[in-house]
Amino acid sequence: MSRLEEQVQQHALMIAELIRLAQQPVKEHDHTVLDSLEVTKRFKCPAGTDMYGSGATLYEFYTSGDDSAHPIYGANWGAQTFTPQQEGHLISSVKLKLYKTGSPGPGTVTVSIKSVDGSSEPTGSDLASGTYDGDTLGATPGALVEITFTTPYALTVGTEYAIVVRATSGLITKFVGWRNDVGDGTYSGGSMCVSTNSGSTWTVASGYDFMFEEYGTELNVGTEWIE
Repeated sequence: MSRLEEQVQQHALMIAELIRLAQQPVKEHDHTVLDSLEVTKRFKCPAGTDMYGSGATLYEFYTSGDDSAHPIYGANWGAQTFTPQQEGHLISSVKLKLYKTGSPGPGTVTVSIKSVDGSSEPTGSDLASGTYDGDTLGATPGALVEITFTTPYALTVGTEYAIVVRATSGLITKFVGWRNDVGDGTYSGGSMCVSTNSGSTWTVASGYDFMFEEYGTELNVGTEWIE
């Protein structure tokens, strides 16, 4: 049995025990019998798998028509908003079409998922995040590279989110280029956004889209995930 299979089996046994405990009557100090016990912890399965160990699925994406790129470095950040349209799921990673300039390169690239506000601009703290060594990126025109999130995050169908990219150690001579479709982007679930002040404010570039793919696993009804 592989390590992953052992982890999945252990998680399944833990779920069964939690369900058994939840079905037992619980008495408080006044001897009142409670009808049920709500389980609030969630299983944290390995990134890219669900509780049964299946692989990640491609959900939202836009990967054609790129005719330019946006430089990301220092306080200059980039974001692509997107909306899960198929089903709610645990997002585990994204693939972005990136390249680098300069040598050795821009250093660490941080990619995160954020909520968006009523103006479809990224807002709040990171919901999930991961990093990539920007110094290992290839030259223009770039290629899709995968960034895996440390902890998957449950996305809600029909809710807009943002993929935010920054390379705070980068310079104008050593930046990350994120390929995009300028002026005639056709992704219906969101748009490209840019910030020049480390995400304090954003500008939505309607008709522009970054190249991206987002991957995750189905969030089954009734499944509890322990963090």
